[in-house]
Amino acid sequence: MEIVSASTPMSLDEYADAIGDALMIYSDQGFMIRQPVPADVAEAYRRLRQAGFTSRFLSNDSPSV
Repeated sequence: MEIVSASTPMSLDEYADAIGDALMIYSDQGFMIRQPVPADVAEAYRRLRQAGFTSRFLSNDSPSV
C-alpha cells in the first residue's frame, strides 16, 4: 500500500511548530471540535505566552482552554 500526503513533507517537530496554538484556537472559531487540554498543558501554555514566546501564535487573543 502506498500512502500519499497532500501536505508539505516535514518532521513531527516541524509540524508541531507549524500548528502553534491552532488546537486551542480553531475550536473557538468553529473549524474543529473542542479537544481536551490537560490543566498542566494549559498552564505551560499560559506561562510560555506570558514569557513572550508568541511569535508562532495565531492571534493575540487567549484561547479558552
